[in-house]
Amino acid sequence: MKTEGKSKEKLLEELKKLNQRISELEKCEIEQSQVDERISRLSYLKEQLIATGSLSEKLKFITDGLVDIFDADFARIWMIKEGDLCEEGCIHAKITEGPHECIDRTHCLHLMVSSGRYTHIDGDCRRVPYGCYKIGRVASSEYPKFITNDVTHNSQVHDHEWARNLRLVSFAGFRLLSPEGNPIGVMALFSQHTIGLEEERLLEDLANTTSHVIRAGVSEEKLIASEEKFRNIIEQSYDGFALFDEKGRITEWNPAQENITGLKREDVIGRFMWDVTFQLVTEEHKTPKLHEIMKKGMNELCQTGKISSQNMGHEMEIKRHDGTCRIVEIVDFPIRTDKGFIGSSITRDVTERKQVELALSESEKNFRAIAENASEGILIATGDKGIHVYANQMAAEITGYTKEELIKKSITDLAPPDELNKLIEIYKSRITEKTVPSTHETYVVSKNNELVPVEITGAKTVWKGQPADLVLIHDITQRKIAEKNLEQSNIYNRDLIEVSLDPLVTIGPEGKINDVNVATEKVTGHSREELIGSDFSDYFTEPDKAREGYEQVFKEGFVRDYPLEIQHKTGHITPVLYNASVYRDESGEVMGVFAAARDITKLKEAEYELKSSEERLKILFDYAPDAYFLVDFKGNVVDCNLAVEKLTGYTRDEFIGKNSIQFTQLIPQKQMPKVATNLAKMALGRSIIAPEFVIIKKDGKQIELEITTHVVKIKDKRFLLGAARDVTERKQMEEQISPSLEEKEMLLREIHHRVKNNLMVISSLLNLQSQYIKDEEALGIFKESQSRARSMAIIHERLYQSTDLKSIDFGDYIQTLAMELFRTYQGDPGLIKMNINVENLEIDINTTVPLGLIVNELVSNCLKHAFPDGIKGDINIDFHKINDEYVLKVCDTGVGFPEDLDFKSTESLGMQLVTNLTCQIDGEIELDRSHGTEFTIKFKELEL
Repeated sequence: MKTEGKSKEKLLEELKKLNQRISELEKCEIEQSQVDERISRLSYLKEQLIATGSLSEKLKFITDGLVDIFDADFARIWMIKEGDLCEEGCIHAKITEGPHECIDRTHCLHLMVSSGRYTHIDGDCRRVPYGCYKIGRVASSEYPKFITNDVTHNSQVHDHEWARNLRLVSFAGFRLLSPEGNPIGVMALFSQHTIGLEEERLLEDLANTTSHVIRAGVSEEKLIASEEKFRNIIEQSYDGFALFDEKGRITEWNPAQENITGLKREDVIGRFMWDVTFQLVTEEHKTPKLHEIMKKGMNELCQTGKISSQNMGHEMEIKRHDGTCRIVEIVDFPIRTDKGFIGSSITRDVTERKQVELALSESEKNFRAIAENASEGILIATGDKGIHVYANQMAAEITGYTKEELIKKSITDLAPPDELNKLIEIYKSRITEKTVPSTHETYVVSKNNELVPVEITGAKTVWKGQPADLVLIHDITQRKIAEKNLEQSNIYNRDLIEVSLDPLVTIGPEGKINDVNVATEKVTGHSREELIGSDFSDYFTEPDKAREGYEQVFKEGFVRDYPLEIQHKTGHITPVLYNASVYRDESGEVMGVFAAARDITKLKEAEYELKSSEERLKILFDYAPDAYFLVDFKGNVVDCNLAVEKLTGYTRDEFIGKNSIQFTQLIPQKQMPKVATNLAKMALGRSIIAPEFVIIKKDGKQIELEITTHVVKIKDKRFLLGAARDVTERKQMEEQISPSLEEKEMLLREIHHRVKNNLMVISSLLNLQSQYIKDEEALGIFKESQSRARSMAIIHERLYQSTDLKSIDFGDYIQTLAMELFRTYQGDPGLIKMNINVENLEIDINTTVPLGLIVNELVSNCLKHAFPDGIKGDINIDFHKINDEYVLKVCDTGVGFPEDLDFKSTESLGMQLVTNLTCQIDGEIELDRSHGTEFTIKFKELEL
């Protein structure tokens, strides 16, 4: 019985173990079933991910699967993007309660999707710093995944209370990687049950799938962005752009292509590219052969990727749907795709450029026509070696070469050996814009090796973008023969010299005077015996300048209108202009210089009136009711008045400096032949009188003009002065008022003629009157008036040297005027030192004239009164601009201004002028007697 009882207990024990085994097997079967189901559902999920959809949609599909398949409480996917100084939405900001900087601002984890309990992605913890907290650590290199089945006690979970309240048990986070193994994000989930090894394996597999999805999605987004950027470029391009597929059908046609061709996108999409291009060809060029060539070239481009000569880049004229024609440049090229090649075509409208090129070509033809018919030889040389790039027919006749032979030669090939270095120096100086004589005499070596005497006039120009030297060659063989005959017959006619009223002198090579006439004795106060053998330069206020003058004559052969001042032994100064040239013996050896001086005292007196008259005429020009314009013989607008702006609607700045051919927008097409005819007349220097034109104003309105031009000469240069008048209304009333208008026009012409004659009479009377001044006191007053006139003459001289004719460099003016006054009033340069400290400031003419007189009076006053009895001292002149105020100071270290004399109430004309002119420029004047005499004048530029 006992044995039997033990057998039953053993049997029961085995049955119990068997039962447990069966339960374990059933549990395993259930778990395996669950795993199989999850695998099946994961497979389905992966299949769905292959379908189209955005990256965020696919990631949301994954987190939904994590919640559904793995029974997660909630699941999230984070992606690494650039961070910033963040506050709201960052888990670190929430915990640290304030702004902060992430550990690595280029690796901030952004919440992309969330499923389960939490579905929003814009909460307080939507960003996590890289390397911080459980998500940041999973993304960093600490560990590739983190799994815990005890979230309420795990130190990596920062909020245990939150986990207990949600009954969370487990957490799993997996690092998502790029193909290179770099972290790109994190997949994470929280669950209310534990995560087993099999689940971990499946989750890790899903994490790998998620990595692939992100990589593919990011690449796709970048591709879309790139395509969008490409489309924006194409849409905004000024060039036309078209795409056609491998069959030649158009798939893209941008707005610029629409504007250029006149064909809308919707009208060409799907059509063959060659058909559309052939459609645009003008009628005279449309042929079946051309259509076949286009088709063959584009087909070859799409099939082989090769570019034919036809498609490589060419110009063609197209005719648009509205009938207008344009000139375009077309370039076709292949674009490789995964299927082969597609075609691309870029079209650029070059119509305006072609019009400009045509205009430039016409301008060049005009230049060549004038140059080829010129009476003087013309050569243009450029480059370091001075190779000729242009020669006209007259240059060929002078040298004996053909034009083609001249173009192959350099400037040195035509130079005689003794002139070679000089010629090279002049050439290099001119093309580098250094000051060199514009005209000089020399010889050229002809083809038959003869020396041809010539006079050369040169100027810098530009040839194909490079600096060049343009010279006019005048054959002076006959003149030289006449000079030689004259020298042989009478080298020097003493009787003629003696009867001359002008001072005449001959100078030897050493600068010593060889002979003089009576006029020279009178102007210097020295006898002929005293003058002969003395240094020529000793009798001038500027000896160095006089010495430079005669040395220049020996060097270049002559000087013209060389300004000097002869100083009489009594101190009287006579301004003169010298003309001088060398004279030679029969062998051609230079014997000396013959110089003639013309007394220009009366001329100086008349210059003020002349300059004032010019100023008034300038005002009349600017404010004349008719539109006036000044054009050089190259067609460049030099000046125009305000009426031009009112007449055309364009500003003066839009005209001045531009060439006439640039204003085609003003001329209706039907007027072009008429305009071209008159422009040709103007280019030949012919006047045009009252032709009528229709022009188009800037606002599109058409008006009728009457235009008159005349050839005028300004500073030895010839220009065309034109006057334009709006006769639109006059034409409408012409029949009624034509007789009266003709009478008024005749009267106006007569008035202009008489005004001109009267001005010439006044000028002559002023010259005559000055000859009768004998009284010394009157001469002193005359001298003061002369200095005042000179001060304003210098202003006008500077104005005509200025580019805008409205202002001058007043600093430079002060230096010139001060030196002029110093030479006028100071006999001994060693007694008084002139210190000039001025800025080069541009001052308007309305301020310059009175201010120049002020400087003249103050400096003259210093020179006349500050240093009596030959005492020494300084005169200081300062002129500066401080902020928007100009400050002029004139002071001396002399005897000082009398204490008991009020300079504002003195009877002195000079001080009255200073006071009144200071008021005229709205300035303030102060006198400081503490150290000599110092006048300070402060003023602002007058505003018109």
